[in-house]
Amino acid sequence: MLDAAIGRRGDSATPPPRRPLLALALALAGGVSAGRAAGLVPSVAMSAALAAGALALLAARRSPRAAAPALVAVGLLSGMTLDASARAGTLAEERSVDAVPDGALVRARLGILEGPPRFRPEGAGRDPEGLPGVRLPSATARAWLETLDYGAGPRPARGEARLVFSRGAADLVPGDRVEVAGRWARPRPPGNPGEPGPLPGGPVGLVIVAGPEAAVPAPGPAAGGPARGAALVRRAAEDALAAALPARDAGLLSCLLLGEREGIPEAEERAFQRSGTVHVLSVSGLHVGFVAALWALLLGAAPVRSRVAAGATLLLTGGYLLVAGLRAPVLRAGIMAAAFLGAGLIGRRRDAWTALSAAAAILLVAAPDDLFRPGWQLTFSAVAALLLLSAPLARALGRRDPLEAAEPPRGPVRRFTRLARAWLTGALAASAAATIGTAPLVLHHFGIVTPVALLSNLVVVPLVGALLVAGILALPLVLLGGPVAALAGLPLSALAEAVRASAGAFASLPGAWWALPSPGAAWTAAALGGIAAVGTGAARRHPRWSAAALAVAAALALADAPEPDPPPPASGSVTLLDVGQGSATLLRTSAGQRILVDAGSSSLPGGGARTLTRALLALGVGRLDLLALSHADSDHLNAVPALADAFPIGAVWAGPAVAETAPGRALLAALAGRGIPVRTAVAGDEVAGLAPGERLTVLHPVAAVGALEAGEVPATGEAAAAGGGRRRRPALRGNEASLVLRFEAGGCVALLPGDVEEAGTAALLARARADPGFARLLRAHVHVAPHHGARNTRLPELLDAVGPNLLLISAGRAFPVGDTLDLSRARGIEPWLTARDGAVRALLGPEGVRAVSLNPFPLSRR
Repeated sequence: MLDAAIGRRGDSATPPPRRPLLALALALAGGVSAGRAAGLVPSVAMSAALAAGALALLAARRSPRAAAPALVAVGLLSGMTLDASARAGTLAEERSVDAVPDGALVRARLGILEGPPRFRPEGAGRDPEGLPGVRLPSATARAWLETLDYGAGPRPARGEARLVFSRGAADLVPGDRVEVAGRWARPRPPGNPGEPGPLPGGPVGLVIVAGPEAAVPAPGPAAGGPARGAALVRRAAEDALAAALPARDAGLLSCLLLGEREGIPEAEERAFQRSGTVHVLSVSGLHVGFVAALWALLLGAAPVRSRVAAGATLLLTGGYLLVAGLRAPVLRAGIMAAAFLGAGLIGRRRDAWTALSAAAAILLVAAPDDLFRPGWQLTFSAVAALLLLSAPLARALGRRDPLEAAEPPRGPVRRFTRLARAWLTGALAASAAATIGTAPLVLHHFGIVTPVALLSNLVVVPLVGALLVAGILALPLVLLGGPVAALAGLPLSALAEAVRASAGAFASLPGAWWALPSPGAAWTAAALGGIAAVGTGAARRHPRWSAAALAVAAALALADAPEPDPPPPASGSVTLLDVGQGSATLLRTSAGQRILVDAGSSSLPGGGARTLTRALLALGVGRLDLLALSHADSDHLNAVPALADAFPIGAVWAGPAVAETAPGRALLAALAGRGIPVRTAVAGDEVAGLAPGERLTVLHPVAAVGALEAGEVPATGEAAAAGGGRRRRPALRGNEASLVLRFEAGGCVALLPGDVEEAGTAALLARARADPGFARLLRAHVHVAPHHGARNTRLPELLDAVGPNLLLISAGRAFPVGDTLDLSRARGIEPWLTARDGAVRALLGPEGVRAVSLNPFPLSRR
């Protein structure tokens, strides 16, 4: 059947099926891409499309051979028109909210498009937008803006927005209309090397509110329709699952069955990603196929005609799609299922490529911006790869002795063996096809390659299918509640645990996944084109043209391949990465050592681990020679476990304050358990092995945490020789005991004071007054602002003592850094802020210091 679907027939007399929809879908996609690159206005694009349509009709009437090129031309220009119209709509939406300042207090009226998750297991909190000032977990609802009031009265506003509850979400379903009071924020734009560009058609803004009491029903009727009814059914099913199953099991089953991915803990989702099975967490063709097969099996056993069974299967599958949520993968699978079942109902030939092309064309017309979204690209590339590659791979894997193949199997054992071999060959071929076809896109969007996916899908996918079928069959019993629901939930919990355990086991295998630099769009397109060329068998039919096409693809790939970040024209550098509200600073020496100081965020999902991994890879970091942890705040170290998975780490230096908290002690123990040398660093410690003239020295704290003092500290150097003493004061702890690091390279100095606040700053200044040698050490050309630039009455004295040329601030947009900026400008110090400038690199060299922004999208509104 797959051979027929891709046009390869054993009988050469049978012509391959015509697929005009395939040419139209490809032309539409090419037109949308070309329109985005050319930036055409809607009127010009529409005029060109109409003219092309008229010429196509004339050409088709005069010569049937001209119909195909004409159809392609119409598709290209229609795609450009669709893109131009979508961009015009997006621009109008942005202009309607453009005057609202970031961080302003607003009152908004919104219509709910998708409600927040009904329940959330421990650890499942996520914040997909990276909101400033919101700590995980938070719950997010999709909504449509109606009005916005930011002090001048309600004004009409339009565009999709996010309603974010920082604690406890309101019970909302599609169609509800609410009024809320909260803080306005724009989605976090990209700010680091290696980060993908902003997706078109995203939310125009975010309204951050406290809890469920913030959402008040708006005057007027709520919207009805099938979407609201489906949401109510989904909510009832979620509540029933939550009551009958443990939270983790209910979250996984709600994700697989109903598309509610918010119930999956971050660590669990990471295991699916690293095992190459994360696609099972999105309701797509896999889920729809299992559901449709179940309906077909049940209805096939009923005493009804085949066409009646096919029609009933189509209706029941459509109802499931509505309940699961009409996202791109669901819609693609639904349209393909409708095309297949509909063709059987009317007695037409079923063709997978035609069904896939119809789905692509319909979705492109409905939402052209979706072409640039990872989910849309992955769902279509996976199915196309299955159609192109699975049959050739199955033939290659299934080769055996011709005499054995010709001999009919004798006995049940041999028949079973042959059937098992055929199933395993087909499953492995399908897994390999999907993995190969999506690998360039996965690498481009997520910076990861998962070779283990070839095997993991053979185990995880059947288990997911069993869990889906069991969930559908058990759902009526679960809805009854009571002991019956608890009994029905037992096999569901067992299957859910098997799915989780399998994904985790494959993810933990050595070499299961690799973090790599994300290639550019041209490399990705070239790789996909090469795969398609091989899959269609072009090399056998047109070897010269195929060789030329593959050579062009290779040239594009080499031209756009990711290159390691070249050494800057200086002895060293200090790079503040943009992690929202958090801290991650990369030090680079002239000898090539990479030292990371802190790694965390309170405003990015997973502590910003994915953002940090991609940025470090884009900067050419393949290994961290040293990881320094200043103190135990989560926004300085919550990405460390994920980074330890992605990069080899030579050693860890931790400030004494890290071991103050149970999470800090657990983190250090986990790092030591990996065989990484871990030590506590205090004032006077210095990193060995750097190039001549380069030093990384710890200036603070001066001793173990229990002995630190907030006033005068033990004198050293010249003050000690003069008999300087100490006075007893309360011990410094937490932020005040942060590591303060001094990095010297190329005759320039950078000072990194962690999160020291008033008492810690006072201790530094007191020591500088008591010890002229320490005062000289405190002088620096580059100063990273302490505690993300927070207000500090001692900061003017510290700035005067340090005397920097540059002040670098790592902070989110809502953090109070205004006073710090004013203080720096008043002293002629050039300030750089990650919330405004993105990632910032300060170059240290004999010629002095200078700062550059590494923001890959400097025109992004920040």
